[in-house]
Amino acid sequence: MDNLILRRCRSQFIVMSLFLLLPALAVKAELSLPVLWQTDLQTYTESGASVADVTGDGTAEIVIVGRDEIIALDGMGKEMWRYKTRGRNMTYPSVVPRPGQPALIFSADTSGQMTCLDGTGQVVWQKDLKGPSSWSASVVCDLESDGALEIVQTDETGAVWVFDALNGNVRWQVVVKGMPVSPAVADIDGDGKAEIAIVTGAGELTVLDATGKAKWTNSIGGTSQTWGSCAPVMFRSSDGAGRVLAASNEGECFCFDALGKLVWKQPTKGAVASGISVGDMDADGIVDVFVVTQTGVLHRFDEMGKALWSMDTQGRSLAAGALIDMTGDGLLEYVLATQSGHLMVFDGSAALLFDRQFPHRTINVTPAFGDVSPTTPRLEMVITGGEAGLVYCFGTGANSDSRATWRAYRGDEYKSGAWIGNVKKTGSVAVREAAAPSSSVQSANDLVAPPDLSADGVVAGESVRLTITNPGVTPVVAVATCSGPDGFVQGAITRVFGKHGELRLPVEVSVEGLYRFSWTLMNEDGSTLAKGASDLTLKPFANERRLADEASKALDETVAKLDSTNPLIAESLRRERASLRDEVSASIPDYARLAARPKWALRLCDLANGAAALGATTSLLPFENALWENRVLNKRLPEKAVATLQIARRTTLGEHEPVSVGLFNPLGRDIQARIALEVPKGGPAVTVLQSVPTVTSIGETSWDALPELIEPSIVTVPSMETSEVWLDIDTRDMQPGAYPITMRVLALNGAGVDVPRSPQAMPPPETKVEIALTVLPFELAPPGSVRLCAWAQLNPGCVEDMLEHGNNVFVGPHATPQLDAQGKLTGIDFSALDTFLEPLTGHDVVVLLSGMPSLKGEAGTPEYLAQLGSYLDGLVPHLAEKGLGMDSFAMYPVDEPAIYGWDTTNRYVAFAKAVKTLRPEIMVYMDGGGEVPLFEAMAPYTDIWCPGISMLAEDSPAMRIVRKDAKHLWSYDCAYAYSRPSGPNIKNVNIVGQFRTAALFAFRHGATGIGYWSYNIGEDLWGRAQMEYPLVYSGKVKPITSRRWEAVREGIEDYRLLFALRSRIDDAAPDRVPEPIRAKIEHLLNVSLPAMIDPAYEEVRVGLGRDALDYSNNDGTIRAFRDELLDCAESVVGIEAKDVSAP
Repeated sequence: MDNLILRRCRSQFIVMSLFLLLPALAVKAELSLPVLWQTDLQTYTESGASVADVTGDGTAEIVIVGRDEIIALDGMGKEMWRYKTRGRNMTYPSVVPRPGQPALIFSADTSGQMTCLDGTGQVVWQKDLKGPSSWSASVVCDLESDGALEIVQTDETGAVWVFDALNGNVRWQVVVKGMPVSPAVADIDGDGKAEIAIVTGAGELTVLDATGKAKWTNSIGGTSQTWGSCAPVMFRSSDGAGRVLAASNEGECFCFDALGKLVWKQPTKGAVASGISVGDMDADGIVDVFVVTQTGVLHRFDEMGKALWSMDTQGRSLAAGALIDMTGDGLLEYVLATQSGHLMVFDGSAALLFDRQFPHRTINVTPAFGDVSPTTPRLEMVITGGEAGLVYCFGTGANSDSRATWRAYRGDEYKSGAWIGNVKKTGSVAVREAAAPSSSVQSANDLVAPPDLSADGVVAGESVRLTITNPGVTPVVAVATCSGPDGFVQGAITRVFGKHGELRLPVEVSVEGLYRFSWTLMNEDGSTLAKGASDLTLKPFANERRLADEASKALDETVAKLDSTNPLIAESLRRERASLRDEVSASIPDYARLAARPKWALRLCDLANGAAALGATTSLLPFENALWENRVLNKRLPEKAVATLQIARRTTLGEHEPVSVGLFNPLGRDIQARIALEVPKGGPAVTVLQSVPTVTSIGETSWDALPELIEPSIVTVPSMETSEVWLDIDTRDMQPGAYPITMRVLALNGAGVDVPRSPQAMPPPETKVEIALTVLPFELAPPGSVRLCAWAQLNPGCVEDMLEHGNNVFVGPHATPQLDAQGKLTGIDFSALDTFLEPLTGHDVVVLLSGMPSLKGEAGTPEYLAQLGSYLDGLVPHLAEKGLGMDSFAMYPVDEPAIYGWDTTNRYVAFAKAVKTLRPEIMVYMDGGGEVPLFEAMAPYTDIWCPGISMLAEDSPAMRIVRKDAKHLWSYDCAYAYSRPSGPNIKNVNIVGQFRTAALFAFRHGATGIGYWSYNIGEDLWGRAQMEYPLVYSGKVKPITSRRWEAVREGIEDYRLLFALRSRIDDAAPDRVPEPIRAKIEHLLNVSLPAMIDPAYEEVRVGLGRDALDYSNNDGTIRAFRDELLDCAESVVGIEAKDVSAP
């Protein structure tokens, strides 16, 4: 591999390493989008803006829905009015401008209320739907082409409603299967009347006629929640034919004609939410279809389904991009805002014209365009800022008459989901010329160009890898493309926040010819640091077949060599050879697999030769396995063949030290391996676990579950696969020192045990794992130094397991007040509470009393206060008798009160205020996020703040309130930001980022607690569960741990170790801790911890893909930090030992 080295100012360097070729996107920094103004709405915005003439004065205004309100802004961002809705808003308002009079605004909320407001914020009409409505915009249309406008609205019962737009009278209502999302409405069959296309979470696309009669229904596959379902889109092709587009949760985009016949379908890289937009980008008369997946891959197809682009933007996207001419050349640009706040503008050649990362999310946003600012002659772009509640207005280069085919969510202010205005190519239009093929590297800085590049390494199924080293303090952006001879553009974009990063560019070689790779590295402001390009002539599948030939030859040679000495190994390779040749000779080979399979086979040959060199009875090859990875465990291979594996580990007193051993079987039959442990007297307690496969919510295999390996301690290792043995080494209740631990692996039916056939004893082949364990005489901080709460059902064995893993916060019931007919408290039933508390006795725990006691009256009234006072007077001493003082329990009146708005927040405040009025010393617990006014209302009565864990890193107004007023700052996680694709598919999540470093993240940001939804509440994880929240698996007598749950414990122990080291700095006298040791600890706390935690947080905040997350969050990164952590502990131990021995 060769390096590109370019010098930056102040002697900083950036290194970009080439694995195959340094590719990147041509970047044109030619688009200026200045921020004209921004406004803080003080509310969550979960959708984009609508821009239209709201007041009827001929100029555009802005309509936005907040959490439970509809808000109108003028062209300068000043609030005109705000209307409070009955329920939460998770949709987009549609607007009907009416010249000379206020517009009509339509929106439905999650309470099931359909509302029509006028442009002054006054109610025109309201109707109740059959159920809630979420992620389904109201569509304004003229179904019968009679001049009378209708509103099409769906709800989650499957109802499709049509209302009279002026008075709300119901025209008709039908029901479809599943929960519908935003409809598309247009005349696609040319009969003068509109059709309505509906997609539901049941994976069905239905087209209705103007009277509600179903014309056809097609399955598009997959099921999804409403937020993840793809709203359909309608358009007319260049020949005038009507088309309906829809995409599935299974990664396919479909195009149907007006009669429901499939015209084409194309695979997409990931599930698609409402991410489709259409238009004629290059004004050639051919419609372009843009589909952005939930994983951020942007596809561009033409109207007949030909693939034109595949751009990995590495940003989760649930809304479509806009299509508008922003440069004034008559050609459209594509404008995308991802969930994570990444704003990008692409031109027709896939060049990136603009790139901006917001400091917050932009949730479900399609940028909206209109002439809203009276100070500029051009169109403006409006973007909403998610939880931040901000609204931005950008200046653009688009004129008021600029071409625009998709200028808002669902295309226009009517939310039609359709574009029927295709213009065939006439006359001349501006054409952006592609750069001529070349091989070059350009930079304003010194740059060492790569040598001639070979095409031998470009194979199907593998990405070109670009590694970036950035010693600067600011992030850099790397972009890459590969343009093929057929015009297909493949690209990728990433940001690097830490010292190192990686960009992977998927490359598919479909036709023979010249492939142009280009790359660019730039600062966040768009200034170019380096760029270059190089060309390769590639032939489809040539490299794959060459690799297959090499592997087949190696297998032939290895089989011939080992047939007589190691026949069982030769047998396995013979099967591998036959399978490989079958794949090569298949009529339609899977070329991605055909590239990976030969490389696998070549490694098998190396291992087979190594195993044979160890002896004729070699049966299993041990290796130290990755601890924190649940994927493809059975296909991992050792780096080399050894008979005895040696592992060295350090730990401190009281920790659990996990060791994962992989056992690879090179033989042609499955091996039954018995595990035998030898632990010295006085040594640690060692529990042997094994990983077993389960299926994930998206159909993958996960080796997450870790059941205990019980007698006779036998593990099955399939032929040519790896099985895992997990050792949990418990160093509590022992003395520090060096402890050799030996794990003997006996291959009971291994090579040689079946010959000769005469009766005799034959010892099984044996493999050893020797672990040199050093236990340092350094004690962790007490368990109460960090709190862990995993919401749980306390089934048998659960409390013990939770305490063992550091869980020391438990959610339990209130006692039951007993009231007479007059509402007077006559007694308190503590039986249910005592049953809950009994297994917690003697442990340092905090109990959260969930809900409110069953009292009469409204909180705050004299009657209620009297009852509550009597209840608290009985509760507090009873808890004290159980060992729970005032710092060991708290009221937990409402779960996530601010997330659900003022109603739940007011309930929380009323109860908390009543408690504080009577007993100020009782703590009150609050969890979740919310807007600033809600936090301000709760602050006087809240002792324990538990926001979502990602909020800990924010310097937001809400978090400033929390940090100012919190007696305790905890956090919890139910969002699982490291999962890809996003959502509760958690078994195969990046474990290091999501679980292993969570406690360290809390430590970094001054929190003293973490939490998870959930410990065991939810679906059974042994099967395929949609919501993979639980941390453990169900067992007959006790829960079965998971790799994720073990990672949580390791993180908690590291927190306690960091806490103890920090205490040594704070408490030790200068002569007890010499400056070099103090400096090492300070470096750990102030340099190494932030260097590991902060870039990873930024990567997940901006929505980078799984490859980028894995590059930064893996066993290697946590091992390096852990080594430094233990070095510090060992240094302190050494100093204290010298002090003790000093005269």
